[in-house]
Amino acid sequence: MQYLKEEVRLEIMKAALEEFKQNGFEKTSMKNISSNAGVAIGNIYRYFKNKQELFNAIVEPVQSYITTVIFNKFLPASSDSSVRFNLIDLVDSIMNVDLSYSSELMIMVYKSKGTNYENTKGYLIDLVYERLTLEYLHIFEKQRIDNCEQFLHVFATVLIDGMFTVLKSTENVNEKRKLLNQLLLFYFNKLDERFI
Repeated sequence: MQYLKEEVRLEIMKAALEEFKQNGFEKTSMKNISSNAGVAIGNIYRYFKNKQELFNAIVEPVQSYITTVIFNKFLPASSDSSVRFNLIDLVDSIMNVDLSYSSELMIMVYKSKGTNYENTKGYLIDLVYERLTLEYLHIFEKQRIDNCEQFLHVFATVLIDGMFTVLKSTENVNEKRKLLNQLLLFYFNKLDERFI
């Protein structure tokens, strides 16, 4: 009997995933989820207290994965200046997240308005900005570039936006990886020589 309950829960989550993917959190209705899951709406509330709880159940695994694989891995270690920010590793980590949780990741980044997750992309931008500042600020300051920190924040924003544009643009994993690597080459190849 427990198996059947878990099966119903998974059907609800599957239908909710498609609804959130199509309509976003704010426009998704529990009635549509109920209809698409083939489960009475009252029964959904036995599994999930409300729409927010259902949304959380879908995106929390990807949030946890991002935190473990990306955020913690790339947080600056102020006590260890030998740790270098490796953008190839960042691409690999984002690809791993995308491979495991593609729909959930896109929902979190683009369809989570009205939830605790609506600033996921902003957190990634801040993380990359922080690391870029540690790695490149001194190079730009040495070259006397104005507003270095503001420039690096714009740089981080464009980089993360570019990465997510690539992830949305194709289902082909090899194509995604190739495009992400080209993006990084475009932005970072001989970066320290460009402003001389």
